[in-house]
Amino acid sequence: MITIRKATKEDILVLSNTYKGQFVFEDIPNVEEYIIALDGNVPLGFSKIKFYDKDLVEIAAIYINPEERGQRLGDGIFRAALNYAEKQGYLWGVIQDAKKQGLFNFLRKEGLRLLSETDVPKNLQTYLWKYDLESSFFCDIPLFFKQGCENKKII
Repeated sequence: MITIRKATKEDILVLSNTYKGQFVFEDIPNVEEYIIALDGNVPLGFSKIKFYDKDLVEIAAIYINPEERGQRLGDGIFRAALNYAEKQGYLWGVIQDAKKQGLFNFLRKEGLRLLSETDVPKNLQTYLWKYDLESSFFCDIPLFFKQGCENKKII
């Protein structure tokens, strides 16, 4: 059975061993967190969440094992990451380097807009200068969940 949840300390060790040489995993509570997809004890993918400002969270990575792609795990992990962030009180998210991560089309299908296409709230603009406007996406988390899964509109 596949489970998607916040990673525990033990899960972070499993991720570190599974993806050794590909990704660096750090256990820094309240600064970095991970959402993990597991089939039993076997990792199928994960997302890395970084918390910066009281309102802004960064989805720094979304990764699905190549053999597991095409089964909507990315959607599940992405939604779980945003849900976790919202439950922590975050209203806005940025997903960095979507082109480099191979997430560009996926995030478009999720209904998100590039930073260059978004009127970012003024209180967040100082945090967003470091992101590539043409490769990073912005998400209004409550609005994302309000629009639901069907008939996604670009937000």
